[in-house]
Amino acid sequence: MHTNSRLEMYVQTEEVQTEDPSAVDSGAPPSCGESGHPGIGFFHQVTPNLFASVMGTGIVATVSARFVGISSGFAYFGTAVWILASTWLFVLIAGLTGNWLRHREEALALLHNPVNLPFYGTIPMALLTVGSGAMLFGPAFFGSAAVWIAGSFWILGTLLGIVTAVAVPVRAVLSTYQPSDYTLPSWMLPVVPPMVSATTGAGLLDHIPNAGLQTALRICCYSLFGMALIVGMLTLAMIYSRLVCDGTLAPAIAPTVWIPLGVIGQSIAAANFLGVHHGTELSGALFSLHELRTIGVVFGTAMFGFAVFWVAFAMALTAHGARVGMSFSLSWWSLVFPVGATALGLSALAEATGLAALDVGALCLYVALVSVWCVVAVGSIVRGQLAWWR
Repeated sequence: MHTNSRLEMYVQTEEVQTEDPSAVDSGAPPSCGESGHPGIGFFHQVTPNLFASVMGTGIVATVSARFVGISSGFAYFGTAVWILASTWLFVLIAGLTGNWLRHREEALALLHNPVNLPFYGTIPMALLTVGSGAMLFGPAFFGSAAVWIAGSFWILGTLLGIVTAVAVPVRAVLSTYQPSDYTLPSWMLPVVPPMVSATTGAGLLDHIPNAGLQTALRICCYSLFGMALIVGMLTLAMIYSRLVCDGTLAPAIAPTVWIPLGVIGQSIAAANFLGVHHGTELSGALFSLHELRTIGVVFGTAMFGFAVFWVAFAMALTAHGARVGMSFSLSWWSLVFPVGATALGLSALAEATGLAALDVGALCLYVALVSVWCVVAVGSIVRGQLAWWR
């Protein structure tokens, strides 16, 4: 099978960086000591892919809120994990800001690298995930202000998400790199944020007292849903074509094949939450809320079939990567958020249909999510891969 030169260079970089855990899968330049500038290494290893750890941790918290009816333990667990995700988000924001202030040339260089560029899509998704947690767990700490905090995070995350969804593909079109450089699974990351905005925006509907603002937000969420779904499916088609034509991914990035599952799961959640979280009836609208719920169920059921296919497909490719030498790296965080998104989507579909079997399936997926999160988080901490300040 043909493998493009850029991918070969990336794989070689991964193999070299394995000796330096903090640089694995980051695509970051060598440490300052290696570059001949001692004493300015702080903030040097902060790259946007680290925000995938916030996404993964945040969705573990938010999905736990779907099961508080089973046990109050889910609420306590979710609150603790949300606090962890929120703290880590602000630490990374500080680190990334320092990286741009102290290592501007290297930060700008990442914007011209097709391997690193799509990971800027993880930043708005991290904001949206933590903001969603603020709406679920924040009232215990901030009272009614928690909704305002969640709304602020939603606005900021949505605006940044639209920027990445548009600017990153434009960068791909205007660049001089080969088209095959932009058909790695990580290129789904910039187009997923609007779908996360649609999902989390649905949760805000019940907290908006004005019917006109509710309608405006609902229309906005459906527009974001359409943006992410259509562009996401176009991108996924190119990724799937590359995998079929050029063969499997290099072992170092094999886990990234799970990334497309994120937009699939989030689309199921968004389509159903927008019908379940109704707020006020849509007066004079083309569709009633009952019809929107029906559309969400039909769409969600069809996409769930696609999700089953992609899970099986991704498991097979990941197993192949493990057989040919896949080692632990930050790319393993690619598994966490997509599995969480699928669990959230299945739970939303269960709420819309009232089918207990789907609730059981969502709970089983959540158990798998927490297990994967624990393995990846512990592995990243033990290997120092998240310690950007070292």
